[in-house]
Amino acid sequence: MLFNSLPFLFFFLPITYFVFWRLRARTPRYVWLTVSGYAFYSFWDYRFCALMALSTLISYTAGLAMLRWPTGLPRRLALWIPIVLDLSL
Repeated sequence: MLFNSLPFLFFFLPITYFVFWRLRARTPRYVWLTVSGYAFYSFWDYRFCALMALSTLISYTAGLAMLRWPTGLPRRLALWIPIVLDLSL
């Protein structure tokens, strides 16, 4: 599915937009955008969703690590290690 295709413009985008604004809290909105992003890219090639899930897990774990260590070397490692891993994917 392309961004300028008719299924995207008249089906996927309106549903994603409508559901996003119907959700009130921040966390369900983030989950919805993540799920709809996976659905969008699965229309192109579903086999890459596992790679995206791995990248999401790495980045989420790094975010939690950055919250845990506010300063110093562990925080810098929590920033650089996921960047290197995501770029190497």
